[in-house]
Amino acid sequence: MPRTRAMEAAVFAAPFAILALVKLLIGFGPVESEAENQDQARADQTAQAVDGVDKAMNAWIASLDIKPDMRSPMDHGPTQQVEPIVPIDSVYRPPVFRNPLANAKLTSVMGSGSTGLASIDGKLYAVGDEPAPGCRIVAIDARERVVQIELPSGEAFFIRVDEHRRR
Repeated sequence: MPRTRAMEAAVFAAPFAILALVKLLIGFGPVESEAENQDQARADQTAQAVDGVDKAMNAWIASLDIKPDMRSPMDHGPTQQVEPIVPIDSVYRPPVFRNPLANAKLTSVMGSGSTGLASIDGKLYAVGDEPAPGCRIVAIDARERVVQIELPSGEAFFIRVDEHRRR
């Protein structure tokens, strides 16, 4: 049997015709049942109840007058200037003492005992004088041509004419 255009058109149009017939039998628009109407009514009541609870809860929260703290838990306030840490040497080094009279020159000694005089670096000194800060003349011996000086550390320092010696 040869195919004709009419047959092809009928095969193409048949699904649309069936669909139109079903719509005609069932009716146009959505089908609503009594159960669906009741479900919708319950859903509306629940939504109104939830809205009422939300409103009551929001009113209660607003009445508390709480101000939220929006700071970070890592915020510890303003940074303070901290003194830098200076490392301490593990080995104690006592201060270096420099003898202020190490380069002093005794040019002459005269007299004896407590009345003697000594010429150190061109200046005259007697027993008890300080030729340098903290250095006191303890004794002058004209016969030996030596002057004994006490250093600030308590150590005795001797100067001989034209000779520098520490004992």
